[in-house]
Amino acid sequence: MLLRCATENSITNTLVENKIINGGAGINMQGDCRFTKLYCNFMKQCYHGTNIDLALANTQVSDQGTTDESWNNKWEDINPGSPSHRVINNTQFPIIWYVDPNVSAEFTPCPATINCLPNVVLILNASGTIDGCIPPGIILDAALRYDEFGNTVNDSTYNDPDSTYFNYLDDEAYYRAGNRDSCMLELADTSDQAYLEYLAILEASNIGKFYEINSALLMHNLSEAAAKLQLLQHQNQIEEFKHFVLNYFLLYIADTLIPDVSLVEQLTQIAYTHPFYGGEAVYWARSILHLDVIDILPPLRKVRPLNAIGGILTKQNSVYKIFSESHK
Repeated sequence: MLLRCATENSITNTLVENKIINGGAGINMQGDCRFTKLYCNFMKQCYHGTNIDLALANTQVSDQGTTDESWNNKWEDINPGSPSHRVINNTQFPIIWYVDPNVSAEFTPCPATINCLPNVVLILNASGTIDGCIPPGIILDAALRYDEFGNTVNDSTYNDPDSTYFNYLDDEAYYRAGNRDSCMLELADTSDQAYLEYLAILEASNIGKFYEINSALLMHNLSEAAAKLQLLQHQNQIEEFKHFVLNYFLLYIADTLIPDVSLVEQLTQIAYTHPFYGGEAVYWARSILHLDVIDILPPLRKVRPLNAIGGILTKQNSVYKIFSESHK
């Protein structure tokens, strides 16, 4: 069977606004796929619109939609009779699928001509459309929240030469997740306060300030973004790269000034840095320069210089000064 869109043993995914035509299975879900959301997908002329795959015994998919809204998946021209179905699920785990009774029958996994398939429970509510979709938040219980962000909030350290990079990237991921889905911060659990307090700490840090700058850019508030960027003092290489690339964008892309050769060279150095050491600014630089880079993380770590004559020093991804005071 030709699978157009597939996920296997992946929890908390969100599949949004995929248009799938003539697939053996438009969307195939296999293994533990709890908390994965199907949102505003359009499946047309597929043998199975959505296939809950039985190849793995632990296959499980969470309910689709909530009591307040449906997630507006649409099936068109799919044979409503056996053996092909809009949604096929014969696992031991029931699925509740929320749909609006007032919209087209194409938005329901159960065609009007037949009953729902085994273990698909239909609940009618909300509205159906595939236009202007806003993905649902990642709904986590306290245990899953801890698995994902517990070490970050509890300020755990990594026993690794690159522990500062791990910690910083973890903080970034948590701050974005908390802003994207505030529901994950308040789960009626005794640990909620710790998650809320740590988010507030990050909001006051450069992580929160860069988030504000990026938000201003997304809203095309270039002057606001530039003003906030000028007040920010970077504290590590990841932030240094962000500061440089954002400043480069505001001056030489948004404002169409012409950068000198040295600035382009510095931007190119950032673009060829591994993203683990350079952060998301590496991808921004590649986008500006239209570079497609294959990243290979060096197997060798940074080490202390050796004093012995003839000793070998292994060093990579050295930190270099990004811009002088005249370029700030």
